[in-house]
Amino acid sequence: MPIYDKPTKVLMTEWAKQHLSPAKTFGRAEPVKWFAEHYPKIKAATVRMHVDGMSVNNLNRRHHPSVKPGSGHDLFFKLGPDLHRLWNPQTDPPPRYKEAIEAQPTKKLEASTAEDEAEEEQTASVVLEYPAEVRSAGMRLINNTDFSRSTFLVLIALLNE
Repeated sequence: MPIYDKPTKVLMTEWAKQHLSPAKTFGRAEPVKWFAEHYPKIKAATVRMHVDGMSVNNLNRRHHPSVKPGSGHDLFFKLGPDLHRLWNPQTDPPPRYKEAIEAQPTKKLEASTAEDEAEEEQTASVVLEYPAEVRSAGMRLINNTDFSRSTFLVLIALLNE
């Protein structure tokens, strides 16, 4: 039962319509701040979980049984650690759901930890320091490649050398 008259996923969709354009990227802190101002009864962890669960290529979707085709959860595309944008069904890969994620034999599936979260936020801030042309090229590469977190961090480390 929703705390407010609309469920969090609907409110997240409203936030996205108000604050995002097709190419605009964001971190989870942006919707967390908006929810704190407009819907203070919704916890920050719930908002972060919805960003993850509504990102069509996020492996954490496997933990959410309500995320399935037609459920209204296919909204964002994860570009990297804590870096997202709107999902574009014409150019981005199709959404991934629990069954397909768990069927992947080559992926090491593990839950995020607080240490992973801190590492993601640090990495995202490093990525955003690069000029727009570099970020754009990096995003194109990430969009067309199935990166693991460790591969992404190695790429960032190489760019920083």
